[in-house]
This record gives sequence, structure tokens and C-alpha cells, in this order.
Amino acid sequence: MDPTGSELGQDSSDDHSNRGRNGSNGNHRDTRVDNHSNGRLSGSDSNYRDSRLDNHSNRELQESKVNDEKENRSREVHQPQKDAEKTEICAICMDDITDLKKLDKCGHVFCRKCIDKSFKLHKPVCPSCGTVYGVTIGNMPAGTMNVHKSSLNIEGYKRFGSYCINYDFNSGIQGSKHPNAGVRFKGTSRVAYLPANPEGIEVCKMLKVAFRRRLTFTIGRSTTTGQENVVTWNDIHHKTSMNGGPTNFGYPDATYLSRIKEELASKGVTLADIDGVKDGDESITVK
Repeated sequence: MDPTGSELGQDSSDDHSNRGRNGSNGNHRDTRVDNHSNGRLSGSDSNYRDSRLDNHSNRELQESKVNDEKENRSREVHQPQKDAEKTEICAICMDDITDLKKLDKCGHVFCRKCIDKSFKLHKPVCPSCGTVYGVTIGNMPAGTMNVHKSSLNIEGYKRFGSYCINYDFNSGIQGSKHPNAGVRFKGTSRVAYLPANPEGIEVCKMLKVAFRRRLTFTIGRSTTTGQENVVTWNDIHHKTSMNGGPTNFGYPDATYLSRIKEELASKGVTLADIDGVKDGDESITVK
């Protein structure tokens, strides 16, 4: 074999190999360049999309703020008109109030003529909440109240003794303040008991005030017999037994004294009214 030809063949082979490697390296560099370029393009697209989303969100936020401001201005404009249209209703005549009168204790408002008439013909009590104004005088007929202190103990109050209260009413003719003026009514007698402990003494004095103000009884329908035109309790509940518990109108009854105080207060008789009221035995006559 020709040495020269052999060398030429080797050189040719080497050149081919080098070109192959060079081509491979070139292709690899081109791929990296393309990928890098594509990456930059992809990043630009992403940034562009993010920018558009941000701009869209900002526009929505601004539009929302503008709408809120418009709504607030609309409320401010229409609110005074609504307030102007609002009127007070009198709880007595159930019509729009004319010549408004506001009660100083409870703050309820009525037509001046309506509330003045209610106070004059009925009693000085707020028709809406029952707050008492001034001194309430009831329509109890003539009768007597006799209070006697006893050494007998009431169940639940073993060491205080007790008050025995006797109420007596004769039969008679109903007057102008009674339900059926000119019609006869039937009298009655009742006995009630209180413990002579400190709270019981307060209640006894309050009952004396209530009797003098004609609040303890009234003329009407008996809740026990159903009979009309009789002297009956006027929503001030009394204990008519010294024992037997609440079901028998007796003691023990842990909350009775506080409850009867509330009932008396609803008729305008409070602890402020018992200053100067005699403690213990007393006979009171209302004519």
C-alpha cells in the first residue's frame, strides 16, 4: 500500500471526524441559543399577561370605589327625606300625633289632648309602659283594714311572728267610678298574712298606703266564683294562708315579698311612700 495514500486516507478520515464533532458542537450551541431566546420570549409573554391582569384588577377596584361613593352620596341625599316622612303615632288614638306631649319619666309621646284626658278620666299612668305619674287613686268602695301583729309564725319565717290583716266591705250601690253605676254590689271579708320580718314590715306599710289610696280592691267579676258586681282583689296578690305553699295561696314562697312589692310599685306605691306610716297594729277606714 502506498504510504502516501494511507496518510491521505487517515487525514481524510480525521477531517471527517472533526467536521462531525464541529457540526455536533454547532448544533448544541444553536439549540442553547434558541432555548435561551425562547425563554426570554416566554418571560416577556408572562410579564405581559401579568401586567394586563394587574391593569384589569386596578380598573375593577377603581370602578368599585366609584360605585360605593355614588351609593353613599345617594343614601346621604335620601336619608333626610325618609326622616322627614317618619311620623309618630299616638298609642291612645292610634293616629298621627298632633300637639305632641312627651312624658318626662319614660319619654313616651302622645297627643296632648289624648294623654291629658287619659290621666284625668282613668289614672296618671303611661298607657305604653305603665310608669306612674303622681298619686293614683283607685275606685275601691268604702271598707276597713285592721292590722294585728301576732306571735304565730309563718312557715319559712319561724322566729319573726306575723301580721294578720282583716279586710271588710259591706254591700252597697256602685258609684260613678264603678263599672255599673247605680247597680248593687256584694261586699266581702278577706284575711291575709305577712311575716313580721324587716321586709314583711315594709310590705305591711305599703299595703296600708295602697288601702288608703283605694287600690287594694275593686268592683268587678270574681275570678274564683265568676260572679259579677262583687268586691274583688285589684291585682295585688295576698297570702290568705300561713302554710300550704303557693298552690294554696300560702307560705313558704321565697319570692312572694319581692313580687308583691313589684305589684304595689306598678300602682304607684313604693318604699318612698312609707315614711311616717305606722308600724304594727292599726285600723284604717276608707269611707
